[in-house]
Order: sequence, then structure tokens, then C-alpha cells
Amino acid sequence: MITDKTISDSVKHYRALDIKSKEKLSEEVFAAQPDILLEVVALSKLNVPMEKMEVVFNLLFILYDVFQKTSEVKLPKITYDMIDKSYKKSFDMLNYLDKEGMEDGLALMYKSIGKDPYQAVLKFFVFYLKDNGLVANSKENEQCIHTSKAIMDCFIEVSTLAKR
Repeated sequence: MITDKTISDSVKHYRALDIKSKEKLSEEVFAAQPDILLEVVALSKLNVPMEKMEVVFNLLFILYDVFQKTSEVKLPKITYDMIDKSYKKSFDMLNYLDKEGMEDGLALMYKSIGKDPYQAVLKFFVFYLKDNGLVANSKENEQCIHTSKAIMDCFIEVSTLAKR
């Protein structure tokens, strides 16, 4: 089970890495989960500034560490189908919020987080984006938010698959 402590330990571990260790980690992530890593790299083609891409890369590396630590088996590879499914869910959620109203929709989402087995990951995700300034409305932020959510969704999905 992923706890707040598991996530906190991964954040501390990642922040303590030197540049060589981060390069080694990026090579490990590329070997284990190339499609999701390439999804972050693709942000550059959407003219997302490097400092915003770095926030998304850091999230990827932290969540990779979190899910690797808590998985008892090697996680299956994240596929482009999983990534596309996550993007579709994000757009469906945004359409729902537009239809229902942001306040009512968010209230329902917060209620559902409390019952989710991955609530520590969901809470971390929300606060991570907020703490790193990815909440203001801009095209670049929207791209980063969607990619970040795809990372989280895909790791949750492969973790669930690994438990079966």
C-alpha cells in the first residue's frame, strides 16, 4: 500500500540525488517505461518551456520510485493505449466539470479521493502540481497537467495489473 510516508521518502530520495544519479534513474525509467518517458519529452514539441517540463520529469521519477518500491513484482510496461485512455478520462472529467459547475464537480471529486486506495498518490499529485505552479491557466500548464495526470493514472493502472 502506498502511504504518505512512502511518497515522502521517495521525494526525499529523489531530491538527494546528484546529477549522475538522476541520469542513471532516467536511463532506468527509459528501459522500464519508455512510452511514458517519451510522453514527457513530447512536451517540447508543444513549446512547453524546459522549467515546466522539469516539473513533469520530476513527478515521473518520483512516482516511478514510489510504485517500484511498493510493487512486489516488476511492473508491466505502460502502453500508448493506457496513455490515450488517461487523456480521454481527463478530457471527460473537464467536460463534466464544465457541465456540472466547477465547485460541485470538485466537491464530488474530493469525496471520491477519500475512498480511493491510491488516495496518498492523488493527494500528492494535487499538491505537487499546486506547489510547482501548474494550476494557472495557460496552454503550457494544461499540457503539463494532462501529461502529469497520465503519468499518475498509468502507474496506478500498471500497479493494479501487477497485483492480479
